[in-house]
Amino acid sequence: RDRGYDYNGVVTWFAQHSDRILLLFDAYKLDLSDEFKDVMKLIQAYDKKVRVVLNKADGVSPQDLMRVYGALMWNVGGVIPSAEVPRVYIGSFWDRPWQNTGMLDLMEAEENDLIEDLVTMPQNNVMNKINEIARRARVVEAHTHLLAHLRAKVVAKWYGKREEQARLCTPEGLL
Repeated sequence: RDRGYDYNGVVTWFAQHSDRILLLFDAYKLDLSDEFKDVMKLIQAYDKKVRVVLNKADGVSPQDLMRVYGALMWNVGGVIPSAEVPRVYIGSFWDRPWQNTGMLDLMEAEENDLIEDLVTMPQNNVMNKINEIARRARVVEAHTHLLAHLRAKVVAKWYGKREEQARLCTPEGLL
């Protein structure tokens, strides 16, 4: 589909720069279009940011809701292979009156959980940035130790430094 811009690049950019990714599903229509599957594959790397919202769940009976939830998990799990399933919020997120009040307490609790998740994002964002900086610092430290080791190996040689450098750049040379 020609949009006049790099759609996948835009989706990836927004996924990288967002704090939370909400995937919205309708309880009446769980089919995943090819385009939506492609978007879900693009955001696989950001699975910790992903939350799933099952909307209009008040329109189905509790028994059917369990089937819909299972089908949703099957569809999402088939596209986003992850060790941990994304958090799913079940509810009816519109201003219309509830159709099926049998699970009203559950859906109100889920709505409150979603709001709490969104409200606490700024605090969580600070911790995520601190954790990312710490992770990058560990990577820099590992690179520093590796380079110091390689430098010591090359500097210790009076003759054949170039050959030693070439040997160290091979998989066998690092052993």
